[in-house]
Order: sequence, then C-alpha cells, then structure tokens
Amino acid sequence: MKERELTGNQMFELVKEECERILGKVETGGDTLIDGSLNPVEKRKKGKQSSMFVQSLSKEANGKDLSLLAKELMLWMMVNCDVPGVHPEHNYCNLNWNQSVPEIVVVLRKQLVKEFKKNHGYVPDGSYDNIKGFYVNGGSERFTIYMLDQDYSEILHQADLLHELSHYIQDRNGVITDCPPHYEVPTYLMQLYFYRKKTGGDATVGIIDAYKRNSCNTLYK
Repeated sequence: MKERELTGNQMFELVKEECERILGKVETGGDTLIDGSLNPVEKRKKGKQSSMFVQSLSKEANGKDLSLLAKELMLWMMVNCDVPGVHPEHNYCNLNWNQSVPEIVVVLRKQLVKEFKKNHGYVPDGSYDNIKGFYVNGGSERFTIYMLDQDYSEILHQADLLHELSHYIQDRNGVITDCPPHYEVPTYLMQLYFYRKKTGGDATVGIIDAYKRNSCNTLYK
C-alpha cells in the first residue's frame, strides 16, 4: 500500500478527527513553570484507566515516550477549550493550537528535582516532594517539559502532563505574563476540568486560592 504524504496541517487535522472520534467532544457554549498536582476528592475504582494510548519503549524512566499522549492531551484541550471559570481574556478557544509537541523528558524524582533547581525553579513552601513536572522555555525555539516517572495510563498523572502542556500552549501564544495567577489559575481550571470529565469524580487544588490572593491578580476572585 502506498503511503500518503501529508503536510503538517493535514496531519494535525487527521489526528484531531481521530481523537475526537475516540475521546468524544464535550459540547460547551526562558520561563520555568512548576507542575500542578490535583488532590482527588474520591478515589477512582481500582484498575480504572484512561483509553488514551501510552507508548513505553522500555521499562526504564528515560524510555517512556509520551509524545503521542501529549498530542492527544493537546487535542483534548483544543476540543474542550471552553473551560468553566476561565476569564474571557484567557479563553483557551482563542489560542492557536496548531503547535508541534514539545520535547518531553521523563526522569526519576532525584533527577527531576536536580533539573528543576538547575532551571531556577521555585517552590513557594520550599518543598520539592510534590513536584510532578515543569516546563522550560529554553529560547531559540527550544521547549522542554520534564516529567516525573509515573504510570501515565492513570488519568491523575495524565493531568500532571496536561498542566505543563497548557503552559506550553500559553507560552506559544504569548500569554505567559509577569502575573502568575493569570496563567496558573486557567491552567489549574483546565486540569480540573480534564480530571472531572475523564473520571466523573472531583478533585481540589488548594494553591488556586493562594494565586487568587496574589496582589497582581485582577481577574480571579
């Protein structure tokens, strides 16, 4: 069978259509950014996993290839862009989603913390125990997401990757500002939206309230 030669846009639309078919569409009207961890309110039934595909090239942390999962998560966010609670100025539906998948590096916690510090990451409470990943704009069109080695067939952990992908999309669209609440709060709301839609359960993110209290925040109360 002769292979089809597709342009970047054609491939993007082809994958988009396939992901909409599989995942369904929800009908609705130089920086280092730290991860966002959710706190599930209800524990999912044991064994329940996502239908999203995770390719693992080996059993080692550095062998996990999350590029396909990342593409699916980006497409999910694009299709489900009307996120409850997000201010109109930060509406995901107004962003350009036709972006390539950034480099994703999966590492063990010790290496993750090392890379985080190397890239001048900051944790408000000084604890690195809860870092699940972070996003780095290295300049010169170099975009990297570092993620903790964990089971990415679990929706909770997919939400960690989705958080960093949200920052990547925000960055590519020029909406990462000097006011963290204006990009962190929308990202946490997208992360919660994804988790709730995929599991039917609920989760909380306590740090959202801290961001809302930030003096530069004028949009989220």
